[in-house]
Amino acid sequence: MENGDIQNDAKPNRSARPSSRPAPGAIAGRGLVGWGQFCGKVRADAAFCEPERLRKFNRFRARFLLASRFRGVVADHYDQNRLDGYSAGIGLLLAYSAAEGLVNALGQRRITWQFADPAIAARLRPLFARARNSGFEVFSDPARRLWLEEFCANRTDDIWGAATALRVLVAHGFFTPTGVDALTKRGVAAIDDLRLLLLVRAELQFNEWLAERTAAAEPPTSTLSP
Repeated sequence: MENGDIQNDAKPNRSARPSSRPAPGAIAGRGLVGWGQFCGKVRADAAFCEPERLRKFNRFRARFLLASRFRGVVADHYDQNRLDGYSAGIGLLLAYSAAEGLVNALGQRRITWQFADPAIAARLRPLFARARNSGFEVFSDPARRLWLEEFCANRTDDIWGAATALRVLVAHGFFTPTGVDALTKRGVAAIDDLRLLLLVRAELQFNEWLAERTAAAEPPTSTLSP
């Protein structure tokens, strides 16, 4: 474990708990909840987390901090609306990468999260109009095509599916924040809220694992009378 791992986060707060709903700026201001406790466990007992998994958790934390502290793209000869659109897409990619890093550290093959948020889903649906009307060629996975059909038809509010679909659109060049597919301020805000929700969910998953691992490492309590 590198010495700088804890120093880059806010000082550990024993009463801090990851929230299920993000507040603007809250995640960036406090670092990764639970990281200080995790590092303390590892320093007290190296067997708490094997070296390979520790390296993966360190990579997850690095991605988490970058995604939570990302403030946007800066480029010459671009207006602010265009920069805001690209910043929203890239910020989501960073958060998704952090979630993938956590899943890898937990030893899972893929992310299977599902969580619904009707309000954010309603704000995200207009962003998928082009992909849906283009014959779905942007999505090669039949399951992703089915999700897109269900999502656009208001039959699911699964925003993890929205995050995965947007990741594909951004990574493969179908994400266009300008022109006929220009993102509105509402669309940019919806994507940024989705970024925060991904980070909050990753933080919750990390702390659930930490609690389970801590409980498993505790010596069994004797039930014998003295």
